[in-house]
Amino acid sequence: ATNPIPRREPEVVAEVAAMGRGSGCWTARHLPGARVVKAFNTVHVAVLADQAFRLGDRVGVPLASDDPTALDVAAALVRDAGHAPLVVGSLVRARDFDHGTPAWNSRATVAQLQDMLAQNSA
Repeated sequence: ATNPIPRREPEVVAEVAAMGRGSGCWTARHLPGARVVKAFNTVHVAVLADQAFRLGDRVGVPLASDDPTALDVAAALVRDAGHAPLVVGSLVRARDFDHGTPAWNSRATVAQLQDMLAQNSA
């Protein structure tokens, strides 16, 4: 899974924007029956590698899904990878941390992400 990026997939970006429900919902629409969680693709892989298990507040990884069981699995994977999960809500809430939002690729802690997401949804 990846993020639709304007320079790479302008058509997909336009579809996601037209839906108004974010890239997580767009992905779920293309994978009927799949257990979709928007998760790790919101933090750059280099940050995930370099900042794993850092001392103090860990890098927050926002999560959104309509499947509670899949969400629990994803949260456990985030913790196992040395980061802090932040369950944001249903899959439509993933639009709040899609590419281009303040929370996307931010290196933020959970507390910082909560502030960003509160401002984004206000």
